[in-house]
Amino acid sequence: MLFLDAFTSRGSVGIVLFILTSLPLSVIVYFWADNYWRVYKLKHQRLGVPVINLKGDDYDAAAKEYVTDAESLLRRGHKEFKHDVYQIWGSFGFTTIVSPDFLEELSSLPPGTIDFYKGAMKRMVGDYEWVTLGDALGNHTVLKDLTQKFWALLPELEDEISYALRTELPACKDWTAVTIQPKILRIVSLLTGRVFVGPELNRNEEWIATSCGFMKDIYASGSAIFQYSHLMRPFAARFLVPAVKRVWAHEATARRLLVPIMEQRKKNEESDPNYQKPNDWMQWLMDNNEKEEKPHTLAELAHVHLLLCFAALHTSTMAVTHLLFDIAARPEYIEPLREEQYAVARDSGGTHSKSTYLKMVKMDSFVKESQRLNPPSMLTYARLVLKEFTLSNGLKLTPGTYLVIPAGPVSLDDENWESANEFRGFRFSDMRSRSKEDAHKFQYATITPSALHFGHGRLGCPGRFFAGYEFKAIIARFLDNFDIKLVDEKSGRPANRTVGAAILLDPSLQLMLRKRKAVVTGI
Repeated sequence: MLFLDAFTSRGSVGIVLFILTSLPLSVIVYFWADNYWRVYKLKHQRLGVPVINLKGDDYDAAAKEYVTDAESLLRRGHKEFKHDVYQIWGSFGFTTIVSPDFLEELSSLPPGTIDFYKGAMKRMVGDYEWVTLGDALGNHTVLKDLTQKFWALLPELEDEISYALRTELPACKDWTAVTIQPKILRIVSLLTGRVFVGPELNRNEEWIATSCGFMKDIYASGSAIFQYSHLMRPFAARFLVPAVKRVWAHEATARRLLVPIMEQRKKNEESDPNYQKPNDWMQWLMDNNEKEEKPHTLAELAHVHLLLCFAALHTSTMAVTHLLFDIAARPEYIEPLREEQYAVARDSGGTHSKSTYLKMVKMDSFVKESQRLNPPSMLTYARLVLKEFTLSNGLKLTPGTYLVIPAGPVSLDDENWESANEFRGFRFSDMRSRSKEDAHKFQYATITPSALHFGHGRLGCPGRFFAGYEFKAIIARFLDNFDIKLVDEKSGRPANRTVGAAILLDPSLQLMLRKRKAVVTGI
């Protein structure tokens, strides 16, 4: 009663009214101060280099120009500062564009100086952590296990491709218009899921919806949140952006689906001395987790699975979609690519092995050329500076600086590639035939200063070897099973569209497919 009396006595009414009226004002002041401080810090990440899209203090116009015309900005920046550093102002502050000339010194910095995972968070999530992206254990498992072990799963993967094409594509007895990108997303999800979560789950519709939805909603959430001012972003992330709640729901679903499977596997291993562990990424991740000083919980491992899907599904879907449109727009490549896979199949006796795909050098070249002209982003090697350091040109990079490498403009530079803006499907197979060194240097998965779409250094994309197999296997099976052409052959290949540095195709675009009467090979 004493507590109630303190709030109901006549002398306390004024105090209560003061608290009730001042509380909202205090919240507003707090958020305003926090917003001011964050924007202040963002604007003071400006270095002593040109900001090519900022005129005076018109930050809003600069951000709009980056979102709508980043391609032109980056081409201009590369032309003017090819061997130097410049900045662009975007929706999440300054982006510092660093010439590839500095890659070796960036890659040799002491650990803890620049951070890949925090760079990804800066780009995708912003300053307010509504989801965590990046996990060192997952990255290690991809590099150590996936790269080395997926070849042993080729028979299962080939069966999965057959199943995916049979169940996801229409019969196409005659020329049929197919909205291809959503189909490719499901095909890629089935194929990668066979390696990531195994046959227990990869065809489960709830898992497919969760893994694909998590990827889509991460992009949708980040894009929506960046539309709000810094003052509103924490509130928007929690209350105004439906995609954020969907991301959280996907995380809950992943825990519900994956944790019981992992628990059962642990019980089987403990109770049965003859238990044979499954050969998939889930098991490799569990085994590696046991070796950690501070192991993840199973719920945390479920989140790591979603992070792998996020990293793999979007880029792989876009890559295969680009490849199909590039093939349909250039039918002169279809027969040489078919002839190569048939020759390789004859030499291997129809068996699937690592060497089978390594011998498909024309296909490898076509995939690499498609990526060169249609990468997922014009920027790569995203890093956030954690400790101040100085580049060899004397420029100091301070904590909070977000730096990237302009991989897109590098790929379109005539100093790096002859007729760089021209699509030459067998550009790299021709170059690989010159010498043993070039045979390796110009493979799809090889990173060089002129081919940086997989990043560079220790944290270059660890899944690129699996991705290379996946793309070649899907395209080979498409070519073996279908004739393919553009809906409007006179207009040519549909143009890419850009949103900021991202390179996309309209997901509603269609391709014409027709089932071939004679399937020649099982590749």
